[in-house]
Amino acid sequence: MYFQLAALTLGFLGSTHCIGMCGPLVVAMSGGNKIDLQFAIRQGMYNAGRIYTYVLLGGAFGFMGSVAGMAGFQQWLSIIAGTIVLALTIMPMAIRSRLLGYNSIARLTAKLQQQFKQLLSSRNPLSRFGFGAINGLLPCGLIYAALAGALATGSVQSGMGFMLFFGLGTVPALLMVSALSKHARPALLKIKGMIPVMLMAMGVLLILRGLNLGIPYISPQSTEKEGHVYQYCHRP
Repeated sequence: MYFQLAALTLGFLGSTHCIGMCGPLVVAMSGGNKIDLQFAIRQGMYNAGRIYTYVLLGGAFGFMGSVAGMAGFQQWLSIIAGTIVLALTIMPMAIRSRLLGYNSIARLTAKLQQQFKQLLSSRNPLSRFGFGAINGLLPCGLIYAALAGALATGSVQSGMGFMLFFGLGTVPALLMVSALSKHARPALLKIKGMIPVMLMAMGVLLILRGLNLGIPYISPQSTEKEGHVYQYCHRP
C-alpha cells in the first residue's frame, strides 16, 4: 500500500507537468468549457485509454523487475533506479530537457493535435479511448520516474497496480484544465514546486528499498538464495 500511495501522490503532484505537455490535447478534446454528459464521456474515455497504456507498461516493467529479482539483482536494480531519479531531479533543467527530449515531446504533441483533428472531432467514445492510449506512449520524464517505481516493485501485478494509481493521480488536474481551460492553470501551477520534492522522496525510497535495511514496507529484509529473492518482511 505504501508504494501505491507514493504512486498516487506522484501522479497528483506531477500532473502539473502533464498540463504543459498534454494540456493542449486535453483542451482540444474538451469541445469547449461546457460540462455535460458528453464532456464526461469524452474525458473519461480519454483518461481510461491513458491509464490502460500506463498499466500495460507497468506490467512490463514489473515483469523485468521480477526477472531481475529471480536473478538476484533486484536490490541493485532498485538502487540504480532511485539514483537515476535523484540525478534527473537535481540536474539543471537545460540538461534534463535535452536528455529527456522535452522540446521533441512538445513538437510531437503539437503534431498529434494537428494530425488527429478528425479523430478529436469524432463522437465515437472509442476514438477518445484510442487517442488516450496513444497519448500514454508519448515520452515523458514523469512517466519514466513512475516506471522506475514499477520496476522496483518486482512483480507484474504490483507494477500494474503502481502505474494504475499513478495514472489515477494525474486525472484531477487534467480534468480541471479541460473543464476550466486557462482559468485552472494558475491554481494548479502553484503546486508545481512540489514535483522535485516528490521525485527526490521517491528516489530515496527506491534506494532504501534496495539497501535491505529490514524496515517493513520501506526497506524489507531479504536474502538471495539459489537465484531467487525471498522477502522476510512484509512487502507492499
